[in-house]
Amino acid sequence: MVRRLFHNWGLPLLKIPVLTLAVLLSSCVTINNRDARWYQLSSENFILYTDGSLKRGETLLQMMEGYRRTIEIFINKKLRDDLPPLRMIVPESFQKYSTLAQKRMVAGYYSRHKDGPIIVFNQIHSRNIFSLSVALHEYVHFIQYQKGYYSMPPWYREGMAEYLASVEVSKGAMKFQVGGIHETRLKELSFTGWLSAKKVLLGEKTTTDSGFYPLSWLLTHYFVNKHQDSLSQYLDDRSPASKEKFNRHFGFSIDDLDAKLFSYYRSGKFSQYEVVPNLSVTKIRVSPVEPQERDYLLVKIGLENERLSQEDIEHLLKDSKHYLADLTFAEFYFKNDQSSKALAHLQKIIKKHPEDYRIQLLMGKVLLQQFLTTDQKDAALAEKATYHLHQANKLNQDNAEIFAEFAKAGLLSKKLSATSALEALQTAIVLTPYVESYYLSEARLLSVTGAKEEAKAVLRKLVENSKDQDVVDEASDLLLRL
Repeated sequence: MVRRLFHNWGLPLLKIPVLTLAVLLSSCVTINNRDARWYQLSSENFILYTDGSLKRGETLLQMMEGYRRTIEIFINKKLRDDLPPLRMIVPESFQKYSTLAQKRMVAGYYSRHKDGPIIVFNQIHSRNIFSLSVALHEYVHFIQYQKGYYSMPPWYREGMAEYLASVEVSKGAMKFQVGGIHETRLKELSFTGWLSAKKVLLGEKTTTDSGFYPLSWLLTHYFVNKHQDSLSQYLDDRSPASKEKFNRHFGFSIDDLDAKLFSYYRSGKFSQYEVVPNLSVTKIRVSPVEPQERDYLLVKIGLENERLSQEDIEHLLKDSKHYLADLTFAEFYFKNDQSSKALAHLQKIIKKHPEDYRIQLLMGKVLLQQFLTTDQKDAALAEKATYHLHQANKLNQDNAEIFAEFAKAGLLSKKLSATSALEALQTAIVLTPYVESYYLSEARLLSVTGAKEEAKAVLRKLVENSKDQDVVDEASDLLLRL
């Protein structure tokens, strides 16, 4: 029988006993040197930055490529191949990792970084098993964002990521099992105790509560294997979570859910699914990362997560005469609304390095910020911003932020028509479909170009799906004006 495994990925699923992907597990070498050289390892769909073992890094990329192909077979749909590769930052030491992490106690995280999506995690186990499951979990979040399913309830979003990230290691082979037993989460259920499934479904418990992840995994496992059709209907119903909504779709009282879930857990009957992908050898390209490139990358991530102070950056870049040190300081000052200081650093390096799109992009953003924050609007600033953003776009046509900023500057400088600006903005949306501010701008431009019904449709979708109340309020206000 052909059935859907999980909601709205659109896909028929062959009900086969076990999903298994086997890849040889390379031996692991630990590097303890804090100043160990960083390397960039690239495959078709992933870029890995690490100061750890190259063999382990190559193995990880091979497994991630295989996992991507496995997911495509599993959901019976090809993932988008027109996006830049997903970047993974994997520091060997926990100290380096915790500097980048949004919360010191998380094992890894997925960041919708402005320069493109990033997975950050730490290789803290010599056998790399736990680290791999974290990588797979965060990669599922990447897929969820690309397919627009990140507005699902947190328990389902995290539970499905855990469901798809089950890992089993046996006799030197790495096996991915979709629907397998997640040993780490089972142990957590035993040691941390159970959250109330009812409270999790009703939104009274969230990702910050201890025990949320293992229970979300078990809930997803239970619903997929016991109530697949009801789960799909429940998730299709976008009304707020309530007892009545649950009872209506699942056919039993939510008050009985904990007992049913515990019985399922005790039974040990965890159905699994098997897909065998074509594992052609993926070519891995390895190149050293210059220290300045590494520092720039780490600072960018740290700034995005608001983890670095000016003192941190000055210590990191002490005595550096490389042009990227100036670019890094410029990024910091721009982030902290000090555009004059940012501009001073950029002016030192832009003539010698006009080919670096990052300098052109930041120069455009700084000039645009100065234009927008001055009382006397200097048209020359907007024109210069447009010029530098156009240069950045010629150097890199895969960066969504460049297209979005170019659209904004082009309109303000009157170098672009509303139609041309809309085209640039929609290109940014294709490249990074998860940035809600792009959709607000798209709606404004659609209304200006006369496509008011399309603008309303974009705004309604934001109102229905956004978790950011400021975005909801702004979209609602724009809807009223239209």
